[in-house]
This record gives sequence, structure tokens and C-alpha cells, in this order.
Amino acid sequence: LDRIYPVILVLISASLMMIVSLRSNYILGDDINEEYYLFFSTQAHSIWFPDPTLLLNSALSISILPTVFKNFIFTDPQLLYKLLFPLLSLLTPLIIYTLVRKYFSGILALFAACFYIFQRFFVGISLNPRTSVAIIFFALTILVLCNKELTNAKKYAMLLLFITGGVLSHYTSSF
Repeated sequence: LDRIYPVILVLISASLMMIVSLRSNYILGDDINEEYYLFFSTQAHSIWFPDPTLLLNSALSISILPTVFKNFIFTDPQLLYKLLFPLLSLLTPLIIYTLVRKYFSGILALFAACFYIFQRFFVGISLNPRTSVAIIFFALTILVLCNKELTNAKKYAMLLLFITGGVLSHYTSSF
């Protein structure tokens, strides 16, 4: 029965995420329109140039990450942007399930992940791609911190990677 819980989490998360992101033919949200413009200009010009006048241009999660996916998956850029970040956000409930599953039973881990999924914030995260990627990096950081099986060298390397990823994906706009 514990094998079915991650599948249940992915299906519930995907259905909730797609309610918001596929509601319209257009990209909906506040910052997401400027973020899409930065991705589209990076993809169209095939160069990333961090413009100091545009604060969001330095966030790699909205300029470089979708451009790399666009080069591998030949689809409409708008559809890619509407699907990529909600699908990436499906990782967070699975990380929560994995983390809680180490200490409690499978059903309690399922409830903990569902508690995260059923927050209003989770559904709205598809409107803010930078935040969704930063939350994934934060969840991975907590997962590494709670893992007692890793050696210190691996743990420190992964922590450095995930914290740096969180900073470069979201917080570089504060520079």
C-alpha cells in the first residue's frame, strides 16, 4: 500500500496545479508575464545577458532553465512555460512524503504531504515560477539535512549545491 501513496500524491498535485496553469490560453499571474518575457528573449536571442536594469533577469530559473528545456522539447514556448513549472512543483510533495516517511508510517506521510498540497499557497505557486523552484531547492536542502546515511563530504556538497541553486533561482533579484 505504501507504493501507491506517491502515485496518489502526484495525481492530486498535478490536478490541482493544472487547474490554475491551464485555465486560460494565456499566461496568468503577476510576475510571470515579465518572467516569460525574459525567458522568451533569452530563447529567441540564444544568449543570456544579465541586464542590471531588469532585476528578474538574473534569476536563472526563469531565463536559463526554460531555455534549456525548450532546446530539448520542441514545443510552443508559452505551453512549455505553463507546464514546466507546475510539473516541477510536483517534486515538493514527494520530497515531503519521503522525509516524513523516514520517521512515521506511510499514511501519516501521505497526510503530511496532503496537508502541504491542500494549502491555498500550493495552487497559486504555479503563478510564480521562481518561488516554485526555490521551494524545491529548500525541500531538497531539508531532505539532505535529515539524511543520516550520507557522509559529511557528500552532505556538504549537496547542501552547497541546493543552497546555491535556491539563491541563483530566486534570490538573485535582490542583488
